[in-house]
Amino acid sequence: MTIKLFAAVITAIFGATCVHASSVLPTGGLVLHGGAQIFESNNNSMYISSSTDKNVISWETFNVGKNSSVTFDNKAYLNLVRGSKASVIEGSIYTNTGGRFYLVNPNGITLANNASIIADKVVLSTSKITPDRVNDFLATGDLKVAKKGMGKIKLLGSISTKNLMVDGSQVIIKDIANIKNAYTSTGGDPLINTDTSSIEIASSTKRIDIGGNKGVDFKKDYNLTVADGLVDQTGKIAITSKDEFIAIKNNMAGDYFICDDIKLDTITESIGGQNAFTGSIDGAFNNLTFNLDSTTSNGFNLGLFSKLDNALIENLKITDAKVSVKDPTDRSNVGVLAGSIKDSVLKNVQVDNATISFDKLNNKLINVGAISGLVEGNQTTLSNVTSGVSSNTAQEFFTNKANLNYGAMFGEVTASLQQKGLVAVNIAKDATNDVSHLKAIGKNPLKQELFDAKDYKDHPDYFEINNRIEHKGFYCPFFVDTDKTFIYDKDVSYNYNEFINNEYFKAQDYVDISFDYTGNMSEINDYHHHYENKTLGQQFYFVQGDKIASDLVHTIKIEAEKVELPPVVIKDAPKALDNKISLNDTEAMFAFDRKKVNTILSFTNVQVEESDLMPPKLLASLSLDDSDENSLVAQNQVQDMESDEQFS
Repeated sequence: MTIKLFAAVITAIFGATCVHASSVLPTGGLVLHGGAQIFESNNNSMYISSSTDKNVISWETFNVGKNSSVTFDNKAYLNLVRGSKASVIEGSIYTNTGGRFYLVNPNGITLANNASIIADKVVLSTSKITPDRVNDFLATGDLKVAKKGMGKIKLLGSISTKNLMVDGSQVIIKDIANIKNAYTSTGGDPLINTDTSSIEIASSTKRIDIGGNKGVDFKKDYNLTVADGLVDQTGKIAITSKDEFIAIKNNMAGDYFICDDIKLDTITESIGGQNAFTGSIDGAFNNLTFNLDSTTSNGFNLGLFSKLDNALIENLKITDAKVSVKDPTDRSNVGVLAGSIKDSVLKNVQVDNATISFDKLNNKLINVGAISGLVEGNQTTLSNVTSGVSSNTAQEFFTNKANLNYGAMFGEVTASLQQKGLVAVNIAKDATNDVSHLKAIGKNPLKQELFDAKDYKDHPDYFEINNRIEHKGFYCPFFVDTDKTFIYDKDVSYNYNEFINNEYFKAQDYVDISFDYTGNMSEINDYHHHYENKTLGQQFYFVQGDKIASDLVHTIKIEAEKVELPPVVIKDAPKALDNKISLNDTEAMFAFDRKKVNTILSFTNVQVEESDLMPPKLLASLSLDDSDENSLVAQNQVQDMESDEQFS
């Protein structure tokens, strides 16, 4: 239950509160096990205490604002999130000495910049929770996770603990030095596994991005290798905010590592002005959005970057970006990622639903594309690159075609393109206008062909969503059980929710599931259950075995019991055998009546294999077709069988 205390009492517990404090705190707390009580003060502080050692609390949301804090006493708390959004911790979470903090949210968990968690033990998991694991927690005070994380876990802030378990689909750690052992003599040594297994990091998609200073021995200190999905980002400049991204302009040759989704809002010029970016950016499968509003002619090349020159951009998605150019320079290059690209590498890059507009073109000729206006130099490598513009932008291109070299990827390409994996155009999200005129490359003097979008169906890293193709790295996996088959029993019926849900995990809290039937499953039939993402919830791709899809049908079958016909048994073979057959030159002899066998096959009116009716050795040499030149049927004796009773 939640108890709101008077301000004077709460002030005594927490101290004075900040006038500008954020009002974001966990909501909808329901105590499932234990004697926990939840106290809230002025919407910026929460205190949880209990009379029992082990406690389980279900929350609608578990977020902590920048100026907010949640404090637990010295007991063990398993916090389960039943809402459809990731948990974002921007403030502080504390436990008293001896306290253990466990948070399970299948949608994802983000510990933001400057946020902190301090507890004796910390477990952060996005795997499904089961009664067995909760019962084990209630018995031991510890939580064993499934290591089948669905949501992403991003640790940008600091954690101080004796023991840490991180269990997500993808795990991103801005700086491994921010995970500390607060209980050493110095109070700030890194938490490592040199003496005991103090820290464990698991990724269900085999992608663990870790930054920090160079020189970290991940195998020795953290028991992590490339086989676990380790991507060593140490030595790179971490980017977690708009200001840090814009600061790239101060070092256009740097190596960067993006730790979280970034919203740049409105910028008025390319990052770095007209200086080319020559460094590297690993987006770590994060998403970037921005609005470039160029009210004046800002140079020959215009985009997020004016130019990429021998640069590397990988694992980055740019969504719904807008580039507005009032009065472009004649023969300039305009794109979303860059105005022009020279001798660079793009890997796992996606520009989706880009909007590009011009106030006036007059008679100026412009190269324009969703990725870049121009690709020049000797060779640029494209590895798993997709892009597309909005329907309105495609129409604007067509309207101004006399002035534009336009393409859904590039306006003009004069360099060789080396293609790997999937390189294709995405259909517009708002595909209301005819975009059949839109090619991948506007002006293509080298006549280079890009791959067809349909090729993605054979690519293990892509799936289709709303008639577009998406790289699964930018989404989270939602694991669905394999299809089930049961034999019909008139006294048994099945409830689908009992297969997928339990008292601690309800799949419908995270995704939408619709049925094509009502009631329980009881009759012989195929019962289909359709999985889709919630409109405003975490965006998953669904996984069932080796299959991935943006929506999925989970089928439960109830079948009739299979009845096998008994084999034909020949009783009391007649003295004069009819139609003698020799098997493999042995002396084994069998009698059969071809007409009767045909009659039996027809009379049953059931499609069965001949092997259901006759012994395998007999079937191997038997031909029911007299015209078969390879028939082993002897033709020299034709007599009637003595009686029908020879068959059973």
